[in-house]
Amino acid sequence: MRSIAWTTAYALAIGIFPAVSPTTHAAQIAWDGGGDGGSTYQEANWVVTDDAGSATLNGLVGSDPPADFVNGATAIEADVVVGGSAAAGGGSGAGNHFDLGDGFSLTVSDDATFRMQLWSAPNNNPKGIRGVAAGDTESLIIQDNAAVFAQFLLNLTASMTDASTLTLGGGGVNSLNDATLDLAADWTGSVTWTNFNVAGSSIFDKITVGGGAAVEGINVLVVSDGGSGSILTVIPEPASLALVALGGLMVLTNRRRAL
Repeated sequence: MRSIAWTTAYALAIGIFPAVSPTTHAAQIAWDGGGDGGSTYQEANWVVTDDAGSATLNGLVGSDPPADFVNGATAIEADVVVGGSAAAGGGSGAGNHFDLGDGFSLTVSDDATFRMQLWSAPNNNPKGIRGVAAGDTESLIIQDNAAVFAQFLLNLTASMTDASTLTLGGGGVNSLNDATLDLAADWTGSVTWTNFNVAGSSIFDKITVGGGAAVEGINVLVVSDGGSGSILTVIPEPASLALVALGGLMVLTNRRRAL
């Protein structure tokens, strides 16, 4: 069992404690890679950072979650945090979907990577991230320079900010299956579909930019990934472009003055 002092120092160092995102519940687990350092469903790779409101996690702050708390295709009854440049997910036992309990969230931030494997190979089956309740009460938050890989998203609300990225292996509009994806207006990352060209598809009905509808060629740009897939980015707002241009002009003016 890890000491609480060690866990607190570790979590503060990598930025996962306290929580890095708004949460619906206090109960929380965070990735620390204390087991084999990679397997999604090995409790030793997670640490309890808050047990409030959870009978299952009560008294376990600073320790691994109990056996079978983090299981594939089993609702995880806590907010989940992956941060601190961690490379999490996949590995042994990755053959089941990652399920969030009713109202809980998964936050991936701070240069971390969370992978539900995309390609068929031993221990590398394509799996998704799912909310267990109807009504999109579960959430996926991808921020900073974090990266998430999944086959699809189901029954959840996903949001992306900063330079975060998302890679989806599923084809067709069901790669966002009863899920919505909100991109911040100043988001500078990308969403890649490995085998689906989203151009002209109805998947834009499930995507928003800064809370407004995503419109291809207006506020989002779609290009080929060089194969059968596609890459989506946000087109900067005119005001942002103006600021960039103004900044460039100021730099040029200062250089001329220095000559």
